[in-house]
Amino acid sequence: MDEKVTAALIAASVSIVGSILTLLGARWQVKSKLRELEQTQLKDVLQARIKAYPRLWRILQAQISNWRMEGKTADGAWAKRLYEGLNSCHAAYGVLFSQSVYDSFCEVREAASKLAKTYGPGQVVPAEDLRELDLIWSGRGAKAGLATQLKDDLGSYRSTLVSARPS
Repeated sequence: MDEKVTAALIAASVSIVGSILTLLGARWQVKSKLRELEQTQLKDVLQARIKAYPRLWRILQAQISNWRMEGKTADGAWAKRLYEGLNSCHAAYGVLFSQSVYDSFCEVREAASKLAKTYGPGQVVPAEDLRELDLIWSGRGAKAGLATQLKDDLGSYRSTLVSARPS
């Protein structure tokens, strides 16, 4: 082969290899930057959840578990306050809920809505209807309740095997 052709082929090969390496390097940089952006976004979402979840917790703990433990009467007015509190929290923070939290939240809100529509102020809500709310909040058998899902999203149960529950 002619020396000029050989030199041209070598130069072309080096150029192609250099271009491929440059392309791979740029691709790696883009992927790395995307991972960095995802991590920043996840950090921001977690920080927002750290503010949102305790507000939801406060409503549910005070209106379901504590209410029952304190022996307070649950009536239609109570159900309406619970439903309104959940709607207010949803309007402010619902976009930050993970899907599992959102699904359970919707169950609680639906149950509270039914109670608010079924019972008027002064009409006592039967214990079996309250039990349904408590089960959604606390959990049913192997299904984690909303309380556990809130904690899991914030990392409370993920660091220990004993407390970890399947989603």
